[in-house]
Amino acid sequence: MVGQTSIHSRALLVWLRISTWSARRYDKKVSAEVNARHNASTDAGRYNKMLLPGDATAYKTLTALAGSIRLQHYSNTLAWSDEGWRLLPTANYATYTAWLRDQQREFSNALNTFASDYPTLRAQASRLLNGLYRDEDYPDTHDLRTRFALSVEYAPVPAQGDLRVDLGADQIALIESAMRFRPRKSQRRAGSSTQVMSNCSSI
Repeated sequence: MVGQTSIHSRALLVWLRISTWSARRYDKKVSAEVNARHNASTDAGRYNKMLLPGDATAYKTLTALAGSIRLQHYSNTLAWSDEGWRLLPTANYATYTAWLRDQQREFSNALNTFASDYPTLRAQASRLLNGLYRDEDYPDTHDLRTRFALSVEYAPVPAQGDLRVDLGADQIALIESAMRFRPRKSQRRAGSSTQVMSNCSSI
């Protein structure tokens, strides 16, 4: 019966956390100089330095992958709370976790490639930025790795105490239908989007 079906037995909550390094730095001194040169107010503009060369392929590939993973996660789950928890049907759990393991492995490989290229990219940035280069703007390689992260947490849907759990079987069926996970199509889209995004500015 519809009334006997509750969403906590048909779905679970998932929280995917993705973090990246922006590779940008606000330069307070240069901002003040520019504003003063133009007789502008002290808050008229902010100068943000690009810390890596514009053609930093390894960095762009890594950040594009992070964006692709985030989008695929959103497209295969439904919003549940403002904090970041999202709803995943238990029927899709195995497929979702298999997909995520592949993404975590790809993310780790991309991070290794970027970390390997980082000293060279930093040296190139030193020449390009010239007088704007500041050694303290750059994390060391170990700290750099900690700026990138991809982790997941699962939790049961509360059985009571939340108005959203009181859904009928027909509503749950609609949720499951709307979020039917299609990893092959998603991966094909991710591959093409990563190709495009890797040639664009980072997220």
